[in-house]
Amino acid sequence: PTQTQATMAKSCASPTPTLNEIRENDILCSKDKSLNSHPGNRLFRKQIEKGKQLYMKAMDKTTKMKITRDIIHRLRNEFGCRFVKIDTRSGSWVEVTPNEARDKVGHALRFAINGNTKSKPRRRSLTELAKRRKPLRSTHAGAVSTTPCKLPSFASKRAPVDQEDLVDIFQRQREILHLLEDEESCQTAEYQHAAVVEDTDRLTNNVPGTIEP
Repeated sequence: PTQTQATMAKSCASPTPTLNEIRENDILCSKDKSLNSHPGNRLFRKQIEKGKQLYMKAMDKTTKMKITRDIIHRLRNEFGCRFVKIDTRSGSWVEVTPNEARDKVGHALRFAINGNTKSKPRRRSLTELAKRRKPLRSTHAGAVSTTPCKLPSFASKRAPVDQEDLVDIFQRQREILHLLEDEESCQTAEYQHAAVVEDTDRLTNNVPGTIEP
């Protein structure tokens, strides 16, 4: 038989040994939250709390891996802990592999640091905002209404603004929204949007200037 076949036969002949009993300091690797009260799991969380400060200060992956290995070594050698899980085939408790133990410790450290931190809302792009906008009002097929929208509160409290200038600004804003429907035109739309904002500020603050067509 080939080397691969011999390896497969060996693995089938020697399955992961099952454990006769669970010790008090065993760390039960499971998603069942009721197991969190097991003494070994409580001890595990205490060691994670002690090591998370060092893990936060670690600047590279090598240092973080060393911290993870140190926690595993301390749990196994000082407290006699074993990392165990339920084998899906036999339904019995078995020891996890070294890689699985490292993954569990690393995940626990990251969760202890970031688990209670709410992520900031993602900033939407102009393209996404354009897709969420309400349909434009139209008087007939192919024509867009030029009726100006209601002025914001900060503008309504200032001196009157030329109505024709406002109509021009609102019409240019609608043209920008149409450009946003095509992702390749987004950059052009951003430049036009900046010009519209500048003209709007000039009008609402009564600053002299000419509105570009």
